[in-house]
Amino acid sequence: MGKGITGFIGIAGLVITLVAAGYVARGPLTGGTLPPRVHLIGAAAWIVVGLVTFLWGTRKFTASTERPEPERGRLRMYKR
Repeated sequence: MGKGITGFIGIAGLVITLVAAGYVARGPLTGGTLPPRVHLIGAAAWIVVGLVTFLWGTRKFTASTERPEPERGRLRMYKR
């Protein structure tokens, strides 16, 4: 269940980033002007939030959950 949630978070971050970038690029691509400065700052903040969310979700989704096996020669056996 954890992989599904982190995968969804990664996809949500990607969608947030793409929507904010589309908002900024919409004006110049359609022959218009850029949005007002305040809207650009807000869109840039959403792009950063979306990128952080996307990277966190994909890093958690692709991370291995297996514990490393320690070398037997380095383990110490303590007697009580």
